[in-house]
Amino acid sequence: MLYACSPVTFVEANHLDHREYLAQVLIEIEILAVDAHHRGQGVGTALLRYAEQHLHRRGIRLVVAKVDAADRRVMPWYRHRGYTLARNGESCYIATPDKSVGLNAGPADGPWRLAVKAPGAAITWCAGGLWPTAGTNLPA
Repeated sequence: MLYACSPVTFVEANHLDHREYLAQVLIEIEILAVDAHHRGQGVGTALLRYAEQHLHRRGIRLVVAKVDAADRRVMPWYRHRGYTLARNGESCYIATPDKSVGLNAGPADGPWRLAVKAPGAAITWCAGGLWPTAGTNLPA
Protein backbone atom coordinates (compact mmCIF):
# COMPACT_ATOMS: atom_id res chain seq x y z
CA MET A 1 0.00 0.00 0.00
CA LEU A 2 1.21 3.48 -0.82
CA TYR A 3 -0.55 6.64 0.29
CA ALA A 4 0.72 10.06 -0.76
CA CYS A 5 -0.79 13.52 -0.53
CA SER A 6 0.12 17.17 -0.43
CA PRO A 7 1.81 18.02 2.90
CA VAL A 8 -1.22 19.98 4.07
CA THR A 9 0.23 21.54 7.22
CA PHE A 10 3.30 22.77 5.30
CA VAL A 11 1.25 24.10 2.37
CA GLU A 12 -1.24 25.89 4.63
CA ALA A 13 1.59 27.48 6.65
CA ASN A 14 2.74 29.35 3.55
CA HIS A 15 1.46 32.56 2.03
CA LEU A 16 -1.88 32.21 0.28
CA ASP A 17 -0.29 33.07 -3.09
CA HIS A 18 2.10 30.10 -2.76
CA ARG A 19 -0.32 27.42 -1.57
CA GLU A 20 -1.73 26.43 -4.95
CA TYR A 21 1.74 26.29 -6.49
CA LEU A 22 3.14 24.14 -3.66
CA ALA A 23 0.15 21.79 -3.77
CA GLN A 24 0.69 21.32 -7.52
CA VAL A 25 4.42 20.50 -7.43
CA LEU A 26 5.01 18.79 -4.07
CA ILE A 27 3.81 15.46 -2.68
CA GLU A 28 4.59 13.62 0.54
CA ILE A 29 4.58 9.85 0.85
CA GLU A 30 2.68 9.28 4.06
CA ILE A 31 2.64 5.49 4.04
CA LEU A 32 4.46 2.86 2.02
CA ALA A 33 3.84 -0.59 3.45
CA VAL A 34 4.25 -4.13 2.15
CA ASP A 35 2.94 -7.22 3.91
CA ALA A 36 5.76 -9.07 5.66
CA HIS A 37 5.20 -12.17 3.50
CA HIS A 38 5.88 -10.16 0.33
CA ARG A 39 8.87 -8.07 1.42
CA GLY A 40 12.13 -8.50 -0.43
CA GLN A 41 10.34 -9.34 -3.69
CA GLY A 42 10.35 -5.86 -5.24
CA VAL A 43 6.75 -5.01 -4.35
CA GLY A 44 7.65 -1.80 -2.48
CA THR A 45 9.99 -0.73 -5.26
CA ALA A 46 7.29 -1.36 -7.87
CA LEU A 47 4.72 0.60 -5.86
CA LEU A 48 7.12 3.51 -5.42
CA ARG A 49 8.17 3.53 -9.09
CA TYR A 50 4.56 3.44 -10.30
CA ALA A 51 3.57 6.25 -7.92
CA GLU A 52 6.54 8.40 -8.98
CA GLN A 53 5.73 7.97 -12.67
CA HIS A 54 2.03 8.68 -12.13
CA LEU A 55 2.74 11.76 -10.01
CA HIS A 56 5.33 13.08 -12.46
CA ARG A 57 2.77 12.84 -15.30
CA ARG A 58 0.38 14.88 -13.13
CA GLY A 59 2.95 17.65 -12.69
CA ILE A 60 4.49 16.72 -9.34
CA ARG A 61 8.14 17.76 -9.36
CA LEU A 62 9.23 16.95 -5.81
CA VAL A 63 8.50 13.81 -3.78
CA VAL A 64 9.32 13.70 -0.07
CA ALA A 65 8.98 11.08 2.64
CA LYS A 66 9.64 11.42 6.35
CA VAL A 67 11.73 8.46 7.47
CA ASP A 68 12.68 7.26 10.92
CA ALA A 69 16.34 8.23 11.45
CA ALA A 70 16.84 5.13 13.59
CA ASP A 71 15.50 2.71 10.98
CA ARG A 72 18.61 1.18 9.46
CA ARG A 73 16.63 -0.56 6.70
CA VAL A 74 14.34 2.21 5.47
CA MET A 75 16.92 4.96 5.02
CA PRO A 76 19.20 2.89 2.71
CA TRP A 77 16.10 1.57 0.93
CA TYR A 78 15.08 5.10 -0.10
CA ARG A 79 18.69 6.07 -0.92
CA HIS A 80 19.02 3.03 -3.21
CA ARG A 81 15.92 4.23 -5.09
CA GLY A 82 17.38 7.65 -5.86
CA TYR A 83 16.28 9.65 -2.83
CA THR A 84 18.58 12.08 -1.08
CA LEU A 85 18.42 11.93 2.71
CA ALA A 86 18.52 15.16 4.64
CA ARG A 87 20.53 15.39 7.82
CA ASN A 88 18.57 15.60 11.08
CA GLY A 89 16.76 18.95 11.18
CA GLU A 90 17.80 19.84 7.62
CA SER A 91 15.21 21.31 5.26
CA CYS A 92 14.49 20.87 1.59
CA TYR A 93 14.05 24.29 0.02
CA ILE A 94 11.48 24.94 -2.66
CA ALA A 95 11.55 28.10 -4.73
CA THR A 96 8.10 29.59 -5.13
CA PRO A 97 7.54 32.39 -7.65
CA ASP A 98 8.95 35.04 -5.30
CA LYS A 99 10.80 33.33 -2.42
CA SER A 100 12.15 30.02 -1.15
CA VAL A 101 10.40 28.03 1.54
CA GLY A 102 11.84 25.17 3.57
CA LEU A 103 10.16 21.87 4.36
CA ASN A 104 11.66 19.75 7.13
CA ALA A 105 10.83 16.59 9.03
CA GLY A 106 10.80 18.26 12.42
CA PRO A 107 13.36 19.42 14.98
CA ALA A 108 17.03 18.46 14.63
CA ASP A 109 16.83 16.27 17.72
CA GLY A 110 13.66 14.57 16.50
CA PRO A 111 13.38 11.05 15.12
CA TRP A 112 12.58 11.93 11.50
CA ARG A 113 14.57 12.85 8.40
CA LEU A 114 13.43 13.79 4.91
CA ALA A 115 14.00 11.54 1.93
CA VAL A 116 13.72 13.77 -1.16
CA LYS A 117 13.53 13.04 -4.88
CA ALA A 118 12.96 15.29 -7.87
CA PRO A 119 12.15 12.92 -10.76
CA GLY A 120 14.32 13.76 -13.76
CA ALA A 121 16.62 16.02 -11.75
CA ALA A 122 19.10 15.93 -8.89
CA ILE A 123 19.02 17.21 -5.35
CA THR A 124 22.04 19.19 -4.17
CA TRP A 125 23.25 20.42 -0.78
CA CYS A 126 23.79 24.14 -0.44
CA ALA A 127 22.77 27.05 1.77
CA GLY A 128 22.16 24.78 4.74
CA GLY A 129 19.77 22.38 3.08
CA LEU A 130 18.69 20.41 0.04
CA TRP A 131 17.76 22.12 -3.22
CA PRO A 132 16.24 20.61 -6.38
CA THR A 133 18.42 21.39 -9.41
CA ALA A 134 17.34 22.76 -12.78
CA GLY A 135 14.94 20.58 -14.71
CA THR A 136 12.42 20.20 -11.90
CA ASN A 137 10.30 23.18 -12.92
CA LEU A 138 10.94 24.46 -9.41
CA PRO A 139 12.79 27.72 -10.00
CA ALA A 140 16.03 27.69 -8.04
